[in-house]
Amino acid sequence: GLMKNLSKLTFYTILIRVINLSLRLSLIVILGKFYSLEFVGIYGLILALVGICVQMIPFEFYSYTTLEILEKNEMSTNKVLANHFFFIFLMGCICSPIFYATYGYFSLDYSLFFYISFVLVFEILARELSRVLVALEHPIATYIIASIHSSLWIFVIIIGLFQDKLFSIEEVLVLWGSSGIIAVTTGLYFVKQKVSDKIFHFNFLSIDWIKNGIFFTFPLLIGSLSHAMNQYVGRFFLGNNISLSDISVFTIYFQISALVLITVEVLQNIYIPTYVRNNSMKKSNNNYEYAMLIIIAFIALIITFLQERIFIFINPELLNDLDTMHMLLLAMSALSFAAVLRNRLYVKRLKYKIMYSYFIAMIVSLIGNSVFVPRYGAYGSASTMFISGLFLCLSIYLFDKFNRPKIV
Repeated sequence: GLMKNLSKLTFYTILIRVINLSLRLSLIVILGKFYSLEFVGIYGLILALVGICVQMIPFEFYSYTTLEILEKNEMSTNKVLANHFFFIFLMGCICSPIFYATYGYFSLDYSLFFYISFVLVFEILARELSRVLVALEHPIATYIIASIHSSLWIFVIIIGLFQDKLFSIEEVLVLWGSSGIIAVTTGLYFVKQKVSDKIFHFNFLSIDWIKNGIFFTFPLLIGSLSHAMNQYVGRFFLGNNISLSDISVFTIYFQISALVLITVEVLQNIYIPTYVRNNSMKKSNNNYEYAMLIIIAFIALIITFLQERIFIFINPELLNDLDTMHMLLLAMSALSFAAVLRNRLYVKRLKYKIMYSYFIAMIVSLIGNSVFVPRYGAYGSASTMFISGLFLCLSIYLFDKFNRPKIV
């Protein structure tokens, strides 16, 4: 039942992401239409920064914790949770000085540092609690927390519009962080419902258990961190090379073209159990891959067809750089197809190969951005994303093709 539990886990995670991203999308439309472009630019940079930190600090540790809880290994659930949150706390302490030291590179004002840190702390805790609740098989609670921390503040911004109130970026961050606090409180309540024993106790700490977890999740961390860097790192290069209003245009293009990736991830998670079954019965999954390729092309074409109407509605200035929009659509399509190909490695449990593929793509992305952004601006960053997406597809394909099953 492990694969079944994992696919259930991913299905919920993706469903939550869809709700979150559709809300984020409506937020981008609102900010683009009613707020200044500079405001959207700053929001885009903060979103990218939070996106990377939220991948890095919790270390994908939840995947280890989830398996430990679901497989009912020798450690009791309350001890597993004690160690899990101790580890997250430790990572927070290690990463804080690094975050402060590198903050200057993100083209954000230092006056926002504490606001962003506030958001990060509760964003990470809320995400961890919602993931832990999936392992505790309390999916409803997972949805509730995810919706609170990702959308409560967006609702407040929307209600503000009807009252003719526009918030400052600081106020938005305070609202966002406060939604996190409410989500964390609710999350702890749900966890206590499932785990009646004491959780926070120093005697529960097991360095060996944490060490095993680090070894287990390290390749996953490199993979997901590379994936986050791949999507967001271009923005920081842009921050040093183009104006905030141009970054805001890029942010809006990015969020709209990301719809391709989101749709694919949803379909993926519905299909993964079947994919795994086909694989174990030695049936081919090629038809599925072709179908996904057609779906990706279809969604990209629909967006291309509707983009002018959407942009005129949000802000006609968005019509000035459609080349970048089209390039981002290509990039998202390549990343989406890579996610489809990734299943080949996933079912063969080649998590290191997945890690190498994403890592290669990230290196391509860093080199590409540093070469093309100073020269071509936003279009250079979008092209880099496309090139690194192609590299990703290619390396996954080759790792799969040349993987010789070891004779045990």
